[in-house]
Amino acid sequence: MFKSDFTKNLLKLISGTFIAQVISILVAPILTRIYSPEEFGLFTLITSVFSVIALISGGRYENAILLPKKESHAANLLVLSLFINSVFILIFYLFLFFFLPLFEFKNISSWFFVAPILVFSVGFAQSFSAWFNRKSEYKKLVYSKIFTSLSTNFSTVGLGFMKINVNGLILGFLIGSVSNLIVVFYQLKNDFTFVRSSFDRRICVLLAKKYIKFPLFNSFQALLDSFQINAFTYFVSFCFGNFYLGFFSLAIR
Repeated sequence: MFKSDFTKNLLKLISGTFIAQVISILVAPILTRIYSPEEFGLFTLITSVFSVIALISGGRYENAILLPKKESHAANLLVLSLFINSVFILIFYLFLFFFLPLFEFKNISSWFFVAPILVFSVGFAQSFSAWFNRKSEYKKLVYSKIFTSLSTNFSTVGLGFMKINVNGLILGFLIGSVSNLIVVFYQLKNDFTFVRSSFDRRICVLLAKKYIKFPLFNSFQALLDSFQINAFTYFVSFCFGNFYLGFFSLAIR
């Protein structure tokens, strides 16, 4: 029975990822005719920066949601990760507001103010995904992946045909991330009452101390792993510009 359930759940997750990737592959030839290599390069640079930051926005406490035996403790860890993410975004915005004007980023500085919204939506989605994973609600994870792929790709194509004077790749990715967050909130509606009733500030503090290794050690490891993946992206952008970074990102895709 266990093997049967495991196989079914594994196939659900694989099928969701497969469908999401197929959608992206089918849309790719359209996107390459709408957007220039420079736009793909800028999109890759911005998303790589925010994806690194999003990894630690919740203090990595979302990974601890799977560990407690008590469901109420997992609910408190969910609240803790969401709270840390919210505080992180506020600090992120303040940092951008005060320090970004001191540097010159050519034509990408305005997009840095969009990054906190992306970090917020992705950070919350990570915490909710961990909650669904704990509760073995894999169908919700599958629907989330497919919906994110659909909303991102179709909004990106639509923005490209509208010919508005923005990078539709970044804006489409933002629309997809926020739309996914709305869907995840809807999927979580049956758990809101339980999470709210389980929340205890004292327990939250105790759990934060108990799982302190996640922000202290796991965050550093996650940053190193992400930098290892994205370092060449920054190298290409710095040495050769976004035009060649666009072609490099298309090769990666």
